[in-house]
Amino acid sequence: MARSFTLFPRLPPELRRLVWQFCLPAPRTIFMKNTRVASRSLSCRRRKVICVPSTRCPDIILLLLHLCVESRAATFAEYEVLFACRSKRDQYYRQHFFAPARDSIFIEDVRFPARSRMPHHIWPWHQNIKPSAAIYHVRKLAIGCNAWWNLWKREDTRRFLLGEGGLLMFKKLEELHIVFRIVTGHDWDAGWRSDDLNWPLPDVNIQPEPIKKVFETLGKKNAEWKVPGLKLVAWGKLAAT
Repeated sequence: MARSFTLFPRLPPELRRLVWQFCLPAPRTIFMKNTRVASRSLSCRRRKVICVPSTRCPDIILLLLHLCVESRAATFAEYEVLFACRSKRDQYYRQHFFAPARDSIFIEDVRFPARSRMPHHIWPWHQNIKPSAAIYHVRKLAIGCNAWWNLWKREDTRRFLLGEGGLLMFKKLEELHIVFRIVTGHDWDAGWRSDDLNWPLPDVNIQPEPIKKVFETLGKKNAEWKVPGLKLVAWGKLAAT
């Protein structure tokens, strides 16, 4: 049985493009997590909290980007760099590519806004991220229920959640999922600790209808913002004991 197909370059361009597209990964959910790294501007004993994808970029994406001109073009037709840092010297972010139209972003937590000044944004990633970063092109965004409730329940913090530094940054958003996350047996086996779990807080009372009404009003005031669909979802199941 032949291990190579030497006639591939002779196929019509349309077929070759389909082959490269079939090589791309299936739609993924990219979990954003907080981690600590040493800061160059501080003492080596001090560390800085940043937000990065919980898993590395799939090897197949990096391979296709370096394989040939056609594979690179087919990959960039769907994938973008997740973060676009303002400074070329910013080494906090490893290179990660994602497909905004197919992949989802899950945010376990958000940065509670400072009372002294209006923050650039409430999202957990570093302030050096440009507003034009590809992460803001995502179509499906998932937020942990506790993170949502902490900002939604009070009028003075809700404006940060819904304002220019909040959901309005996602101009192409189509679906918003508020996630009630429960550990799965697989997660437990993979090394989850009890303090890793995001159980709903006792006072969480998220009702979809008030949120949808606020979204409709927000969409009327901001024509460039597309009103996303809203879903309350639960992920996983209780681990066996």
